[in-house]
Amino acid sequence: MKPSQLLFGIAAAVGVNAATPPGSSPQVPNSLGLVFDKNIVTPGEMVAQSVADAAQPSLFYTPHLKPGPRGLKKHPLPLPLPKPLDKTYLFTLVDLNLPFFALPPTTDFASLVPGIGKNRTTRLHWFEYNVHASAPFFSLQNQSLPIAEYQGPMPPKGDGFHNYVLYLFEQPEGFDPEEYLAQDYDGDSFARMNFSVKGLEERVGAAPVAANYFLVENENNTRTA
Repeated sequence: MKPSQLLFGIAAAVGVNAATPPGSSPQVPNSLGLVFDKNIVTPGEMVAQSVADAAQPSLFYTPHLKPGPRGLKKHPLPLPLPKPLDKTYLFTLVDLNLPFFALPPTTDFASLVPGIGKNRTTRLHWFEYNVHASAPFFSLQNQSLPIAEYQGPMPPKGDGFHNYVLYLFEQPEGFDPEEYLAQDYDGDSFARMNFSVKGLEERVGAAPVAANYFLVENENNTRTA
């Protein structure tokens, strides 16, 4: 993909009105650039499980690039491009449709973080901090080890589409990741379940600045013998 194509695509994604799924919280108006294998994903787009499992996506935060109401052709991108903002970010990728039947039977179901739909909770799939937007294409680059390594979507066989939502926060000064590192997200798969985005929002002290989401269905649902 040519750099110009990438930037035009990202700017188009930024112009999408709803960056988070209907019925979810928090609702975020600004879109985060998301690319799987050179394919730009707009909020709510379906992504094949094999594509999302193959490698973690590339992320771009372009607050300066906003297409006009008549489209990109009549509102070209500014040249030279502005420099990325000198800010630090953190982000999470969360499944909002984890069914209760995927949890251990000893789970205290009454205490679970609500997901989208009845008897649904959440699962953390990725958590990075000390992230910066790098020139010239505003790609998000991590300057620390991840809090939780990327894990591809894993919707259960026979279940419907799951909403996988990326939330980007401005990282507050003095942010201490120890509370989350202590969860051992990479050593204990159950630790990733029941992840509270609201709790992270309270910890950060502000709402997400951008988001994006994609839909994935278990690929075995559509296979034929």
